Amino acid sequence: MPRIRPTRHAVVFFFILGAMFLASINYQSNAAWLMVFLIFTTGCMSAVHGLRNVGPAQLAAGDPPLVQAGDRARVTVTVSCRAGRDLYALVVELPPEHAPPDAGDLHRLLVPYVQGRGSSRAELLLPPFARGIHVLDTLLISTQYPLGLFRVVRRVPVRVVLDVYPEPLGVALSQARPDPDAEEGTGSGASIREHEDFRGLRAWQTGDSPRHVDWKAAARGNGTLLVKEYAGGGAGITWLTWSATSGQDEARLSQLAKWVVEAHYQALCYGLRLPGCDIEPDTGAPHYQRCLRALAACTPQGASGRRVAPPAVSGPRLGSTASVSGTGTGLHRIPTDRHARGEAAKVATDRHPRSEPRP
Repeated sequence: MPRIRPTRHAVVFFFILGAMFLASINYQSNAAWLMVFLIFTTGCMSAVHGLRNVGPAQLAAGDPPLVQAGDRARVTVTVSCRAGRDLYALVVELPPEHAPPDAGDLHRLLVPYVQGRGSSRAELLLPPFARGIHVLDTLLISTQYPLGLFRVVRRVPVRVVLDVYPEPLGVALSQARPDPDAEEGTGSGASIREHEDFRGLRAWQTGDSPRHVDWKAAARGNGTLLVKEYAGGGAGITWLTWSATSGQDEARLSQLAKWVVEAHYQALCYGLRLPGCDIEPDTGAPHYQRCLRALAACTPQGASGRRVAPPAVSGPRLGSTASVSGTGTGLHRIPTDRHARGEAAKVATDRHPRSEPRP
């Protein structure tokens, strides 16, 4: 059921109306009596018009795209009218218990006009969320139409799934060192470079894998350590693994997110290995989104010993819809553990590009 709350304008309004009522009693003026009751009736009828303005409104929301931790997601909201009359000055917002205290009006969406039996579409800007899978099951639709004396609020059940992946932080993929636990050519943090063309030699740089050093040339004692370079469309595969990172769980996930972003924009064929979950090597936008969703949903083994596999989604989710009947329960977040692992593995993973980086 909609709730009616007086605004601060209503407090001033009825205070002035009370003063006019006392003046009417004092002076026994029929015109003053008529004015007081006319204004009082007009103010009370504004609440009825507010209820009629919110009642026919229907709300549908679609799942937003992937968003980075700390960024604000945009949710596409469609407000429609099931009655023949027009609706005015509707506000769609998060419940106050889930909105940040200093957000102000930034998380509110004003829909100034909805045509009778029509619809209007706009984007609701959400506040930043921490890494994880967040399910938003309630939105508020309200109005202060027509006089701004009363605010009529209605809770609308929706289902919006927000995937927040870790902020990409850490060392670059080109500076990662090989995983000491990896098997040659196939282990975590390693690359498979079969059937690639040998391009030449270059001087050794910090971060280059020891496996690609030309040890024969070094044994001849020429004084310069050389590294082999490869080029061409070979079957180079880069594994991005949990064991190739170190530190707290969130820091390790941020490092993997950075490598996933770099591998995607460099058009590498890469796979992702997380606790309890392996994503086979692939390329393209669906694979990129699946890896980021896996990082958002990942719960490393901690005190609870639970493991969460990534959602089996290869692209953007379809928007969900809901009517305005019933009530929602608020915003829920699937928590993520932040316990440090007992042993910190050395920073690793070797970069072997499948093709030249994009300009």
